[in-house]
Amino acid sequence: MKELDNGPSAQRAMHGEFEPVETVTYDKEDRPTRSLAFKVAGTIERMAKRGAISDLMADAAARFRGDFIVAALQPMRAAQLHERTDVQPYLPQEISFRASRARGRVMAAMRAVGEPGGSCLWAVVGEEISLKDWALSARISDENATGVLIGALGTLKAHYRL
Repeated sequence: MKELDNGPSAQRAMHGEFEPVETVTYDKEDRPTRSLAFKVAGTIERMAKRGAISDLMADAAARFRGDFIVAALQPMRAAQLHERTDVQPYLPQEISFRASRARGRVMAAMRAVGEPGGSCLWAVVGEEISLKDWALSARISDENATGVLIGALGTLKAHYRL
């Protein structure tokens, strides 16, 4: 793959085909800010590209993912302790007002979608777990998992009034 200007490094490009994807984040006043990011096409991007979901459903997923990131709801990763000399125990921190509002938006979206769609959104859109892995954990077939995700995205689109 030819490396684009300001694109992914050669090491990162080994993990799959990269394409520029427009990302949308929201500032403190809930105004959208758009930018381009190079990333491997995830579940939502692949589904939108082949027409399984509408662009508005993909936009709703991007908005949910943005709130999920701002709300700091991603699972914690293990620290590389061998690289640090000043290791201190983890202390819970207060979250910012912005993160608190984002958490409220995530929880409102989860309530609107219900279950099992909310669980699917949390894992597949929020944590970026593969749909197949979520289906295994939820003990449902891959085909049913796809239907759950599509239904959840449709409800999420309606919730966001897109």
